[in-house]
Amino acid sequence: MAVQAVLIVLLMFPTTVKTVTGQATFFKKEVTLTCPQDGTWYKEDTKVPETGKSFTFPYESQVKYRCEYDNPKEGDSTTKMKYYFYVKGKTCDNCFELDAVFFLVIIFVDIIGTVVVMMIIYRCAKKKSSEVPPPTIK
Repeated sequence: MAVQAVLIVLLMFPTTVKTVTGQATFFKKEVTLTCPQDGTWYKEDTKVPETGKSFTFPYESQVKYRCEYDNPKEGDSTTKMKYYFYVKGKTCDNCFELDAVFFLVIIFVDIIGTVVVMMIIYRCAKKKSSEVPPPTIK
């Protein structure tokens, strides 16, 4: 039975391979796009004057961006890699993105706090005497 459980866990969580990835991060009304390498940024087909690994802009509506950078495997500057971003989201002045790790830490601390309170209540609520009625005095 234990072997089956181990096999199920191993099959449910396959090994992942790290690849070169970019990301998009929303903070309030700004979006930061991160390219895997330093490169040139394009909005639709128009070149943006900013270059580098990350690009920040105020979000107004859905838009397509792309980043072009040199192919790191070949080292050839004539071969360009393209990384596309399709940005669509909701923004507001007082919004921020909640990190999953932060959320899990809050849940873990809440569970630990609940267990501590339950232990305190259990220890304080123990009966100090037995269930046997006291002997009567004649």
